[in-house]
Amino acid sequence: MDYDDDWGHGDYGDYGMGGDSDGSFDDVRRAAGAGSESDRSLSSPDGAAADEAARARAAEPKKSSVFSLKQRDGWSDGSSVTLRHAAVGGGVVVLAGVDSRSDGVVIQWDTESAAAPRVHKVCGADEVVHSLFIDPTGCHVLACVRAKNSASPGTASTYYMHATRPKKVREFREAKGVLIESVAWDEETVGAEDTDKFLAGASDGSIFEAQLTTKKEHCIVHKWRLVTRLKTGAPLCGLHFQRLAGRKGEPVSFFAMAVTSDPNSTPSMTSLYMWTGGDTFDRLLQPVNPKPNLPGSLPNSELRLYHKPDRGRHSPFFGVLSQVGIYHGRVQPSARGTKVADA
Repeated sequence: MDYDDDWGHGDYGDYGMGGDSDGSFDDVRRAAGAGSESDRSLSSPDGAAADEAARARAAEPKKSSVFSLKQRDGWSDGSSVTLRHAAVGGGVVVLAGVDSRSDGVVIQWDTESAAAPRVHKVCGADEVVHSLFIDPTGCHVLACVRAKNSASPGTASTYYMHATRPKKVREFREAKGVLIESVAWDEETVGAEDTDKFLAGASDGSIFEAQLTTKKEHCIVHKWRLVTRLKTGAPLCGLHFQRLAGRKGEPVSFFAMAVTSDPNSTPSMTSLYMWTGGDTFDRLLQPVNPKPNLPGSLPNSELRLYHKPDRGRHSPFFGVLSQVGIYHGRVQPSARGTKVADA
């Protein structure tokens, strides 16, 4: 590796190593000697000051990290898969990629089970997995596939896999021709056999309502219908909804959020939508204006929500991945409206 010969000989100004100095150890020592009395006391022969500083640092409260990592035993079936997508739910990791034969595959790995991961072929070499989703229970998996050389929705197909049954991949024929970009599950009602109602966001700004049930080796589609389409027609790259706690005797109402990333607008932008109220998705997802609009767009922009255990689901935090950074805050949804705090 080639290095710049002038490295280390620039203008260091007040650091005492510029001008005529040759950058020797004596220069560094003299520069260090210009420090304060407290700095010099750390090098005292008896080391008392250093010990005192060490005790002070040890007494400081330890900061907890945002993330923690735990290594899990891997696996190998002798094949080579280039991974493109990953999703996690209910202790199950699903991965999508391309194997050594250039086929598109989905891997289901139950991290709490000793059983080997299950590998499903979902498409051939002329197609790719566009998006991958798993529900909070880890039972229901959706993989949206499209032509390798075209992002046209007309080439899209969606496939369904269950954690235990059916063993074969089932095509979700009702969703054919829809390029799914996001899925929002009902975390309170989704079960091992029935997805209950969930929402799917498409590449053209459409939002669909769907429901699937598995019985033995069969997948039954109870519902797949268009609810609304955002007027911008931008890809719905993030989607979330939840039920609102109402007073006793009041009908169920919903809160929903969506994020679109529009590279074709002038200027390009990422938009955040919010809806509150309505006991059905039709009543909930009425036309609204986005708030806010963030500059720039990313093809992989995302929306994520987090609920603190002590607050339940009533005041979730959210984060939006955008071209200019992460826009985050906290929402306080209620049947009477939604407040956005700390954004």
